Amino acid sequence: MSKRSVAIVLWATGAALIAAGIAFSIGWKMGVSAGPSFDLLSANQFGSYVSAIRHSGTDAAYEAALRAELTLNEQLKTRDPNPSSRQFYDFDSMLTLVRLSEVAKKRGAEDEAIAFGAQAELRCTGIGIRNCSHPELLRMTRYSDGEQLGKRDYE
Repeated sequence: MSKRSVAIVLWATGAALIAAGIAFSIGWKMGVSAGPSFDLLSANQFGSYVSAIRHSGTDAAYEAALRAELTLNEQLKTRDPNPSSRQFYDFDSMLTLVRLSEVAKKRGAEDEAIAFGAQAELRCTGIGIRNCSHPELLRMTRYSDGEQLGKRDYE
């Protein structure tokens, strides 16, 4: 191979490496900015899992899934700078706390049920919902869970 051929191969290789580096950098930035979208999808998917456990699992498995969902929401909320996404995580956590309150009440842990209910009400006021009473939060949670609500709930 002549010196000229070697120089052309080196220049072409160098240009390809520079182009690959630029493409990687652009792709990395785009991937990092898409992260919160994937986080919302993950939260939604986990909610489907919790719903399945609610319908077909044991009370202990359901409580464990709710606690895991609460942890996941907190982790995802800290990673997402978008205020509306953070409000979504707070709302979902509020509903999860109401569900945990009901599960604790069902197993006879009244103090724990009250504590979860108080946390849900506190989260509710931070979101900006007007009525954060436990009966209203329970109604919203049941509605979210797809339970049939009476006519008075729509008036």
